[in-house]
Amino acid sequence: MFLKTDGAGNLSFATAGLTGATSTATGTVLTLSDTQNVASVNVILDNQKELRFRETTANGTNYVGLKAPASLSADLTYTLPSADGTSGQVLQTNGSGVLSFSSVSSDYVLLATTDITSSTASISFDGYYSSTYKNYKVIIANLSPVSATTIRFRFRRSNADVTATNYTGHSIRGYWREAASSGVDSTGQVFAGTGAYGILVSNAMSGTNSQAAHSEITIFDPLSTGYKKHIYHSTVVYTDSGYAEVYNGIYFHNENNNAMSGITFYAASGNIVNGNFKLYGIKWKKLLTILKLI
Repeated sequence: MFLKTDGAGNLSFATAGLTGATSTATGTVLTLSDTQNVASVNVILDNQKELRFRETTANGTNYVGLKAPASLSADLTYTLPSADGTSGQVLQTNGSGVLSFSSVSSDYVLLATTDITSSTASISFDGYYSSTYKNYKVIIANLSPVSATTIRFRFRRSNADVTATNYTGHSIRGYWREAASSGVDSTGQVFAGTGAYGILVSNAMSGTNSQAAHSEITIFDPLSTGYKKHIYHSTVVYTDSGYAEVYNGIYFHNENNNAMSGITFYAASGNIVNGNFKLYGIKWKKLLTILKLI
């Protein structure tokens, strides 16, 4: 009970309540109209009762509900952000119930992308290395040359390809051919040596749309001036006739006193006609995983 006035100085006792609020006969549901609010008080819903937000009346009575878990070890309060986030951000907590919007984090950060849809002599990424990332990855999909040839790569220094014969590499090729009468045939080859380039795909590709290469290349510490730059790659070449080749290799650049600025991919003869190239900066946590797999 509380003491209330009629506005003319006449006082009387009345039962406290929410003016204009309605409830069911059992008192289990409280409904507020769109002009009412609850101020200066806490609303307590016992026994996992839900706070429900209904759709428009014209569309029906479906709702979105919020409720507490069945068991809590202590009180828990979530504080909403003071402003909306930007498109694509997610809601995160600081561990103490304070919520905020933040961008989704990734182990790979996309720095550049190039799509090849017509005859192109070479594809280069240059000027993207920085102190932000110590190591980098290039992912290539659907790579095809104009005609049958080998796909090569070169490091770049000061915006130019390094063409000196100081690349040392080792690559293993395994290939599988599906044959209806004999199952799967397999064999392998090892390639090693030095030259003026590194080899991404060492066997000539068909130069047709039925054959394409897909590759992952990891570039370790290209800005270092203290030891050899090196690259690790794994490449798969598929055809539409049940034939596949897999290449795994590591290449060193035997020069220990100059940082690199980028990397170039090109065909040994002719041009590249198709392919999607993406350059990523790698966070340290992801690099540890890569090293375990090598």
